[in-house]
Amino acid sequence: MKKALFLLLSALVLTSCSMTNFLKENSYTKGHLDLTSGKWLLYKIDASKEYHYDYELKALEDFTEIFGSRFTYFPRVSNMGFPMQLSLPVSKEILQLLKTTTQQDYLILMRAKQVSNDLGSVGLSNSMRQFDMQETNESYFGMVVYDLNTLEEVYNQKITGTAGRNIDNNKVNFSNSSKTILNKAYKRLIKDFKNTSYYK
Repeated sequence: MKKALFLLLSALVLTSCSMTNFLKENSYTKGHLDLTSGKWLLYKIDASKEYHYDYELKALEDFTEIFGSRFTYFPRVSNMGFPMQLSLPVSKEILQLLKTTTQQDYLILMRAKQVSNDLGSVGLSNSMRQFDMQETNESYFGMVVYDLNTLEEVYNQKITGTAGRNIDNNKVNFSNSSKTILNKAYKRLIKDFKNTSYYK
């Protein structure tokens, strides 16, 4: 009896869940990057103050695991006197200046954004509450890598996650919040970076 009740409740939850779809955009990799060599510089993480610190910690942990002592985070290094704000795409002149100034081999830039959070995590369906048909939870995480020796872009990936509302039933709808989607997009981005590169 308990097992049957559990299965019934599980089925109800699953049918009430809004699926989150993830899409790769701007996908570009120049060959397979060799993550086992070279010095790697994470210049910045462009993100809202609300969640910048969390992803700064995640990125530092992940990149340190990948690159070890060959990894540097620009904001934490006082002897790299390069205060200029970078915007994409980065020009070859700026890349050359970065190479001369920092003596690094690769430049990493990251951007995170919660685009919309219309649904929250739980919402009522169409017949129980009136919603805009276009309501979604959406976030993305992107990363661009430049080779500072060739002055070329060698990796560009953006993972966008979107959760919509199930309007075909009269149930409570469960959906991932934009923050949860952002977390999943980040994990998929780091996984893609490893999978498309030569990594130990």
